[in-house]
Amino acid sequence: MLTDLYDILKLPHATQELLSAEKTPTLSFALPAFEILIDSLLQKQKVIPELSHFIGVGIFKIVEYSRKCRQSRVYALALSKCVSGFQHHNIS
Repeated sequence: MLTDLYDILKLPHATQELLSAEKTPTLSFALPAFEILIDSLLQKQKVIPELSHFIGVGIFKIVEYSRKCRQSRVYALALSKCVSGFQHHNIS
């Protein structure tokens, strides 16, 4: 059971580490990272049914926070800056 808890908790920890990286515009990566985290947690729910309820509570909170991000003007601004930055680079 302790190993299962560790396996579950390392997923949001890895996401937090990714989003808190220095010198990286992380706000525009938040929602994609949350989607990957949710997918990973959904897989854990299938593998560890004994902890399914607790994993579901975590997923609910992430979805709730993601919804707030999507409604934020700051997030929209950060995303537009990220996209315009990509447009200025010639990627061939």
